[in-house]
Amino acid sequence: MRRRLQGVRMRKYFLQSYNSVIAKARYLRKRMTREERILWSCLRQNALGVHFRKQVPFGAYILDLFCLPARIAVELDGSQHRTVEGEEYDKNRVEYLRSFGIIVLRFPNGKIRENLVEVIDVINEEIQKRNAIRSGAGSNIETWHCQSRSEDESAGIAL
Repeated sequence: MRRRLQGVRMRKYFLQSYNSVIAKARYLRKRMTREERILWSCLRQNALGVHFRKQVPFGAYILDLFCLPARIAVELDGSQHRTVEGEEYDKNRVEYLRSFGIIVLRFPNGKIRENLVEVIDVINEEIQKRNAIRSGAGSNIETWHCQSRSEDESAGIAL
């Protein structure tokens, strides 16, 4: 039988997070930045053939977007990441995530606004690399569809 640690909640997979981190993740899910909403609208509902989750607690950290099957974390960097403290924090986070076999893809917020297609291409390429390594064969993903909640139309872009 597992012992429960004070203030630690056991997750259904290999993640353990403090209740305060889980509460903060819930808060952030409701208050995503504009860039996070834009990217999330393109990655949700298995648009790239894998399931992404938003604002996922992982140990002491919260990942902006996370794909557990491919073990890819997507981080969007605002101005707070350009400080000395922010860079040190990000470095420690990347090392921690690497110890679990998770790759971190970082994009500045401006990149989401300026060239979303390139960002999606980079994420898709990494997913296909990780799938090829895991299964020994490439993925059959041909297109992705980006649908914003504020728009009725979806834009399909061939890759």
